[in-house]
Amino acid sequence: MLELTNIQGGYRNGLPILNGINLTVNEGDTLAVLGQNGSGKSTLAKAIVNLLPYIEGEIIFCGKSFTNINTRERINSGIGYFIQGGQTFPHLTITENLQLAAHQINRTEFNSRFLELRNHFLLLQNDRLTMESSFLSGGEKHLLAFAMIMINKPKFLILDEPSAGLSPANVELMYQTIAAIKQTSKTTVLLIEQNVEKAIFYSNRVALLSNGLIIKELDTNTVNTTEQINDFYFKLEV
Repeated sequence: MLELTNIQGGYRNGLPILNGINLTVNEGDTLAVLGQNGSGKSTLAKAIVNLLPYIEGEIIFCGKSFTNINTRERINSGIGYFIQGGQTFPHLTITENLQLAAHQINRTEFNSRFLELRNHFLLLQNDRLTMESSFLSGGEKHLLAFAMIMINKPKFLILDEPSAGLSPANVELMYQTIAAIKQTSKTTVLLIEQNVEKAIFYSNRVALLSNGLIIKELDTNTVNTTEQINDFYFKLEV
């Protein structure tokens, strides 16, 4: 579904953060990208959606080259991008946030998709819909940001640190929601995560990133404990 070939990129020409990424994400995968801080995880997500000023290499999505495709066209091709921290519009209500995110679909389709999402998000119950998102807790803002992405029914979902800044209870709720929606929507997921335990549990494949390179890929069926992944995760060598 997604093929990355020799992806190099960063924020200034000549100083790349990504140093030749080769990675394939198959349809139906949940592939987790793990690495230490500064290894290039979030930069990789930005490269896929064309948010880097400097990028080389080839990106193929659903058989289509992204070489000359801008960010909006990439998103409209079926990619959903959860930005680290969860981005909402603080002075808009929950409903208005969802409507703004789904501005390209008609009201009938919006209502249909909203009813589907309400099965997974408690904050979409009627008594909450007129609340401005600035009054939501940190965990609720993450969930609203996720709902804003899923209202557009992406085929491919990039989750950049969905657990960052959340309490353990909210991390659990966030991942339960991700798993439930993936099961019903069959969305393919690229998961960028610092929480090794959650990444292993909710993914079928893991790619280990170090100094802008994928140095190892693992099937999570072969990884039974966090300690096993930590042997790679904390001792990455190129």
